[in-house]
Amino acid sequence: KYPVLRRWVIDQLPKRGRRILSVGCGTGELERGLRELGYRVIGLDFSFEMLETAARQGDRGLVQGDGHLLPFAAGSFDAVILPESLGHLKAAVALAEANRVLRKRGRLLITTYPKHREVHPLYAKSSLEELRAQVIEAGFRVKEHRLLQPKRAAVEQVRVEKRCALLFILATRRESRLGTNGRAPESQHAAA
Repeated sequence: KYPVLRRWVIDQLPKRGRRILSVGCGTGELERGLRELGYRVIGLDFSFEMLETAARQGDRGLVQGDGHLLPFAAGSFDAVILPESLGHLKAAVALAEANRVLRKRGRLLITTYPKHREVHPLYAKSSLEELRAQVIEAGFRVKEHRLLQPKRAAVEQVRVEKRCALLFILATRRESRLGTNGRAPESQHAAA
């Protein structure tokens, strides 16, 4: 709805690592903007109809798939975006999959609706505090969080959650401290 919001989201992405997965790409407006700037983008959506619309509008790099079971190898992407799509997914599962497909120090970018916002009744909304906890639990380090109010000409940041239209989180993938056997390395046990 707001081109200025799409530009704002693009500005939050890494300038170097340019391979991006957009989970819940819908009709592809954000993804087309990213491609125009030279990013290599894969747009994934569960809805074949949304992907058909995106393809008719010239989008490419589209994959029909489930955000709970991403059809990509571990470490495939520099960034994963969930643009207002996390509420359609089981957050813990989708965030774990995002973590899996991200490269070391990869970025996770989420925009989602706050609890007070009226949206589709099946969309799972959360507070910023709940969203932060879910992201941390999935193995990420939250770098930024903001309460956003998109307008026609600008994206404003507000201080009170009840006044925002979107929650924003930018996180980086935390490296696991577990060994290949699923346990902490022996040197860490000795120090404990």
